[in-house]
Amino acid sequence: MPIDVRFVLTPFLPVNQPALGVSSLAATLEAAGYSAGVTYLNLDYLRRTGEDAYQLLAKFSQVTLLGEVIFARALWGAEALPFDEYWSALEQSLDRQANAILTNGEWKSVRDVMTRARTVLERLYDSSPALVKEWAEDLVASAPRVIGFSSSFQQNVATLALAQAVRRLDSERSIRLAMGGANCEGEMGRMLAARFPFLDAVVSGEAEPVIVSLIERITGGKRDPLAMHGAENRLVPGAYVQSMDGLPIPAFQDYFQQAERAGLQGKAHLAAESARGCWWGAKAHCKFCGLNGDSMAFRAKSGRRTVAELRQLREQYGISRFMMTDNILDMKYFESMLPLLEQDRMELFYEIKSNLRREQVERLARAGVRWVQPGVESLDTGTLRLIDKGVTSLQNIQLLKWCKEAGIQPFWSILYGFPHEEAEALDRMADLCPSLCHLPAPMQVAPFQLHRFSPYYFDSSRYGIEDVRPAWGYRFAYPGLTGEELAQVAYCFEFDCAAAQRPRAGLDRLFAAVGDWMSAGRRNSSLSLLKTGEPAVVYDSRRPGVPRMETLSAFELRLLEQLSQARRAAQLSKEFPDEPVEAALERFRAEAWIAELDGQVLSLVLDYSWAAACRQETRANYAWM
Repeated sequence: MPIDVRFVLTPFLPVNQPALGVSSLAATLEAAGYSAGVTYLNLDYLRRTGEDAYQLLAKFSQVTLLGEVIFARALWGAEALPFDEYWSALEQSLDRQANAILTNGEWKSVRDVMTRARTVLERLYDSSPALVKEWAEDLVASAPRVIGFSSSFQQNVATLALAQAVRRLDSERSIRLAMGGANCEGEMGRMLAARFPFLDAVVSGEAEPVIVSLIERITGGKRDPLAMHGAENRLVPGAYVQSMDGLPIPAFQDYFQQAERAGLQGKAHLAAESARGCWWGAKAHCKFCGLNGDSMAFRAKSGRRTVAELRQLREQYGISRFMMTDNILDMKYFESMLPLLEQDRMELFYEIKSNLRREQVERLARAGVRWVQPGVESLDTGTLRLIDKGVTSLQNIQLLKWCKEAGIQPFWSILYGFPHEEAEALDRMADLCPSLCHLPAPMQVAPFQLHRFSPYYFDSSRYGIEDVRPAWGYRFAYPGLTGEELAQVAYCFEFDCAAAQRPRAGLDRLFAAVGDWMSAGRRNSSLSLLKTGEPAVVYDSRRPGVPRMETLSAFELRLLEQLSQARRAAQLSKEFPDEPVEAALERFRAEAWIAELDGQVLSLVLDYSWAAACRQETRANYAWM
């Protein structure tokens, strides 16, 4: 029996988890009496290309727009530019900007990785028209009333190519085509509705409140569907979800059926959300961040509702690992939700703010939070203030340390090249790295990108950002668009900014220092406090060679324990008036056991004793990042 609504996901969505947005929409429609299903063409593409090629495309597409370009021939046909031209532009771009990334546990240059894969990538580029035609034939044969395409980040060209191929096969419009997702927000959605008339509707914004009325509208349930054919009518405004607790439990059964065919048995985890928007961004928008589009307002589910949903999903699918899609953890959850999860033995990923207290990190670990993205971005306080992160360098380092002690794996990056960032910031971070190499290393060091919806984009002239233009890859992904249309569809932009130029020497120093940090991580370097015997000992294996074992006096042990969280340096002598504070600090400095920044002191020595009750072995998994 034909289905009412078939949601379709093209590459390059992550493959190890179901898509939460369309799964929520499918459940919303089912509750309203419609039949709905989800087709994961990203899983079909994984099956055809193999995991190495798929992950390459997924990881490096943000830098290169490669995921979009791969499907350009399928969308544009003879208008598509030769792959050789794209490759030449890619090499020039990677030569201009230093990019390094963690892949398969090793620190590699983006240029080297891409060069080795060129033959495979060109073959995928050439074969995309035939593949899209095959997908379209299958979709038309299944005869849904509506196909809903979801497009975020590097899915746009593949989605448009597939929608166009479906319309060519179904020229009578017996199947209605709708498109939504992050790539349809605001001006981008308006351009898509105007430029690609084979679409019957483009939804800009959150779709749950409007999906039922939209399906009724474009299938003729309430008004003549031909009224949708004007560009203005085709653009459908979404609406804020006001009550997060009112959202349905997402339907994931289609994903798991298709994941098994793609060979992902035992590799998948679940996706869930407890909040939308960003409470920090609502009051102090990080200047480089373009997430959330017009949906910055923060709304969260109640703690009890979130826990009930996680438990229901776990029971239904037999999986206890969750990727929480929230942009930021609701601080109220430390009291309302996390305590309720302490006995459930789930494994959760959350995005958090890095200025947490140690007891909050402990509570995360007790609740099963095993992976976090703390939005570190920099280890320089001046840079962090410049971009409105609301934290300091020492708070970021402190969070990395506590996560290590508590068994939580943080995923984080170092970004550089912000307008008015001090050139010396790169040297300051490079100087810090050797003493931090026992802590979790960054996943990448990369120039910041100018994204739509960010303060740097909306108020570019204020920051000395000039000649804002779509990133170079867009002309290869959309060769049929005018310059004005490219500017409307683009999410990533290039620019000129005299105040963002960085000396190459500083970059080279930082890359070398982070490379050494990664090497230290691979050999499991440590700086830890051993208190099982008398006297206490600091074990230091950060440098290659024989580890050092340094004994501590009773006061040095007490002082290190007091410095397990950052303390004001000026207060230490007052707190220990009869002890040799300065002599102890001199020794700590000589051994690089402490970090002293912004008038505060923090011990870098790991002390696992405080987190022993909540610590579990963390399994590194980079597939969802």
